[in-house]
Amino acid sequence: CDASHPDLADRVTHNVKVYSAEYANVPPNESNRIVVPIEVGPYQNTDLGSGHGTHVAGIIAADGTTDPTHIGVAPDAELVCYSIGEILFTTAVVSAYDHLMDQPDLWGIDVVNNSWGNMFRQFDPNDPVSVITKALFDNGITVVFAAGNSGTDEMSLNPFAQAPWVIAVGAGTVDYKLASFTSTGLIQDNSTPGQIGPGGHSVYTGDRIGVYHPDVVAPGVAISSTCDTAGTVVGPCAPGENTEAQGTSMAAPHVAGAAAVLLQANPRLTPTQVRLALQATAKPMVDPSGKVLPFWQQGYGYVDLAKAVALVRSNGWKDKLATAAAKADSRVLAADGYKVTRSDWWTYPAPRLTVAGTDTRTYTVNVPSSTRFLKVTLSHPGLGAVCCNGMMYDVSVKDAAGKVVATGTEAFSTGTTSAFVDLRSVAPVKYGAFTVEVSGFLAASDPDTLDSDSLLGRMITLQVAQVIAGR
Repeated sequence: CDASHPDLADRVTHNVKVYSAEYANVPPNESNRIVVPIEVGPYQNTDLGSGHGTHVAGIIAADGTTDPTHIGVAPDAELVCYSIGEILFTTAVVSAYDHLMDQPDLWGIDVVNNSWGNMFRQFDPNDPVSVITKALFDNGITVVFAAGNSGTDEMSLNPFAQAPWVIAVGAGTVDYKLASFTSTGLIQDNSTPGQIGPGGHSVYTGDRIGVYHPDVVAPGVAISSTCDTAGTVVGPCAPGENTEAQGTSMAAPHVAGAAAVLLQANPRLTPTQVRLALQATAKPMVDPSGKVLPFWQQGYGYVDLAKAVALVRSNGWKDKLATAAAKADSRVLAADGYKVTRSDWWTYPAPRLTVAGTDTRTYTVNVPSSTRFLKVTLSHPGLGAVCCNGMMYDVSVKDAAGKVVATGTEAFSTGTTSAFVDLRSVAPVKYGAFTVEVSGFLAASDPDTLDSDSLLGRMITLQVAQVIAGR
């Protein structure tokens, strides 16, 4: 961030630029990491060439020096800024986290904001980013992630926002409407955050709130905040001016600032309690017709910081928080009228290029007659980070007799193919060993193997959910 900006100058305590071999997909360590402490120099700006980080920092903690209206969510907060890439590419994430973990008392940090991400893939607790954010969580730090900007079609959620120990933030307008670009989760989801199964096959049984959803929504459309004089993506502006930007990158720091305010209101809060307070007090969002938006798109709803503060400052707040959180969970579980009895997941690295069915795989799942609906969802590489889906994978579902009962439909905004079928509507159906064929007809993937930005995506993920009606 630009720590020389008048609205941030008294807020930034450390401003660090990190270069790392992660850029070349080499595991980072001290021997291939260069750390430049920019705050010791005369020009304290780690945001040259972007302006993104300065804008995000202002949303959290701008103190209104240039104008009383130029104020962040937590204007008394102190900031530690890490620059981990160039323009909008993140290339030294784990290196920056490792450097932070090496600092005495973790530099006193209570909240970490992450306005960056990647294309969808199945949650992996062994991913380097998951490992390091869990370490921060275990040290009492609240970790916030942008949900992503790949559009409101399902299976578009930033993979690093999926961890149950972080707060995943979608974007909305200031009048409580969901942004058209904000990434979302999975419609029928009973997953748990465990290890991926042998051979990339995982099985989940029983109905529950799964992993793949935003937690809350916060303002992320036409957000005015601090502007870097050297910005290229956001800005540039004359010294002291604000500018507008949008994205879940702007929504996440609203929640990071809210977390700081909650910790100021009640320093005893754990990271889990911060998340629960925001979820339990969030306002359910509606579409233009007044119908409540589904959980997989909005999570628990739009953040209401005033209500969250009132909750955590009230007498008996622990019991009240637990009760409110349980009530919110019951509300979202009951909302769609379906129960997932079982889901099978398969995941594998996408080929660098697939055309005309060169990547074709067949999977088998046992479907008993008690299953009323099948929901099949496939995530594949796409151009969602740039504009749209732009690539094509087919999905075909056959019953135990070989009859085709469902075919997939490609989403517009992200690399997702899905089908939902009422098995009674395609009777007669022979239950038993159903087969699901996945076939790529036009797709290209990225070679990233660590955490650097993947514009196209690099994994194929298939979910087959068995569903019944009722709650």
